[in-house]
Amino acid sequence: MAFSASSIFSVSAAGLYGLVMLACVLATTTAARYRQLPHHARTWAMLAAMFLLLACNRFTGFEEFVRSLLREELRVFGTYEDRRSVQGPLAVAVIVLFSAAVGWSLYFRWRTARGQRDRAVLVALGAAVVMLALVVMRIVSLHQMDTLLYGPLKLNWIADLGSSVAVLGAALKYVRLVRLRNAGRR
Repeated sequence: MAFSASSIFSVSAAGLYGLVMLACVLATTTAARYRQLPHHARTWAMLAAMFLLLACNRFTGFEEFVRSLLREELRVFGTYEDRRSVQGPLAVAVIVLFSAAVGWSLYFRWRTARGQRDRAVLVALGAAVVMLALVVMRIVSLHQMDTLLYGPLKLNWIADLGSSVAVLGAALKYVRLVRLRNAGRR
């Protein structure tokens, strides 16, 4: 069920998401095959599912559909014209609190990580959080936020590509680390 036509950028992004998903599936199967910590396989599987959903989102235009529904709800309740007075402070508060909570959690986990495999999982999780935050910011679609995301710096592209490549790299590094570790045991 398509909500809108896919642009060449959406199709390209979906292709990248598919590649990341495959790398996460490879990391999942590697973690299971080589009997790594159970949460490693679960995390990679969750990330594979997330990137599959992101690819579907790009093909179907679901994100734009949700954004349109939210705008329509604001119009129905007569608050569309006043939305910026509420959205701005709310968005800033959510971003600051969310960033602080996630940052603290990742910092604590990084310090207690037992090795490079744990850190590869944490890098992938951190990048996935950035991706999810980006999707939420695009859906909320504040004028000021849109200027940052789609303006001359193209932070939308940088965050999207950067977080996707970070998850891809972390998954491939994880697979390499696990296989090298187990090759040394033979």
